[in-house]
Parts: sequence; structure tokens; C-alpha cells
Amino acid sequence: MGVFWRHRAHDLDVFISLGEGYPAIDEIDRPLGSAMYFTAGEDLAMLGMMVAAPESTPG
Repeated sequence: MGVFWRHRAHDLDVFISLGEGYPAIDEIDRPLGSAMYFTAGEDLAMLGMMVAAPESTPG
């Protein structure tokens, strides 16, 4: 499904190698979105790569 995702497969491989990710799924295991976090030392983490399926957003 295309949602104007601008990252290439290589970009995603780099993100996955650097961070941790979590999917958001509904009660019947359909994907609704995902998010990643990237640690920077023991006291800091950054959130990124947050994506929501278009049909799961209000609007």
C-alpha cells in the first residue's frame, strides 16, 4: 500500500539497525501504525519514524 513513504529500503535497514520499533495493531492483528525509538546514551532517547495507516487517523 502506498502512502507517500519517501524512505528507500536501505534507509529502513539503517533505521532498524540503529533503533527499536513497536507496531500498533488492532484487536484482529491489523496494522494501524508503528513507531521507533533511538537511544543516545543512558539518559536520552529520541522518538521517530512514527507512521499511522490513513484509515486509522481521525478526520
